[in-house]
Amino acid sequence: MEAREAKRDAEMQQITQRLEEGIRTYLTSDHYTRYLNTMSRFHNYSINNILMITMQRPDATLVAGYSAWQKYFHRHVKKGEKGIRIIAPVKSKQTHRQPRMDVLTNRPLLGPGGEPVMEEVTVTVPRFRPAVVFDISQTDGEPLPEVKVTELAQRVPGFERFREAFRRCAPVPVRFEEMAPDARGYYDGGARQIVIRSGMSDAQTMKTMVHELAHAMMHDPEYLAQTGETKDAATREVEAESVAYTVCAHFGLDTSDYSFPYISAWSGSRQPETLRASMEQIRSAASGCIGAMEEQFRVMDREVKALLDAVGAQREQGAFGIRSETERERE
Repeated sequence: MEAREAKRDAEMQQITQRLEEGIRTYLTSDHYTRYLNTMSRFHNYSINNILMITMQRPDATLVAGYSAWQKYFHRHVKKGEKGIRIIAPVKSKQTHRQPRMDVLTNRPLLGPGGEPVMEEVTVTVPRFRPAVVFDISQTDGEPLPEVKVTELAQRVPGFERFREAFRRCAPVPVRFEEMAPDARGYYDGGARQIVIRSGMSDAQTMKTMVHELAHAMMHDPEYLAQTGETKDAATREVEAESVAYTVCAHFGLDTSDYSFPYISAWSGSRQPETLRASMEQIRSAASGCIGAMEEQFRVMDREVKALLDAVGAQREQGAFGIRSETERERE
């Protein structure tokens, strides 16, 4: 048992090292650099402006001014589109005279006649004015670079066996249902259940199941309340997808084309720091999941062997002329 755990720990170390290296490579790729450069041109709006945007256009995702769409993004506002009104800050500079202060005593410096030495100081005074912005859906033009997550489409040998073992070891019920095409699954912390979109490929279903299992193991509201941990959405998604990548890699499924862009999109400007801070918890959760799955595989193998032994025994009894009660009743 100890040798098996030591071997698994070494494997987890190797897989998560590949994960870190893969994320770092993706984060420094030309495509991701273009994505960050583009996103940096969008303003970070105040909470009041966010509320104003939401009230006027609830489906807004990326907003910018009329000229900004043309200048920075090579897009044009469609004819007839109604703008979203916000309050824009305007920096106004004002100059005034004040006594020059001594840096050591923090008192006004005095001239030869004992009068304070005066200096001109320019300060920036924030002011606000009405402004109009437009959502990307109100514009046409060049597409913006985005983090593309490739849907996993391949078949997985032994997938049905994996799904049954997963169902047995999951700490909460697992059910499948129809969902929107852009949804793949979720963990319902209130009802304490894992819900997976039906009809996906073997690989996508397998990866999504483990992703949502990681949420159930690491981010259940009651568990976080007991441990006193607080994790933002980005950290939770980075951890869940990292566990999914690690577990799937152990069982022979490479999800790097999906997982690396997904984790990078959630990590954002924090680069690999978000991943590194959670690495020990990721390894522990992945190892626990793998151990539970492998134990269920052994249980299932014993069940199959017992069933085959029972069938073999029945056939052997029939070969020696031992009849069942049903056969004797027919006579």
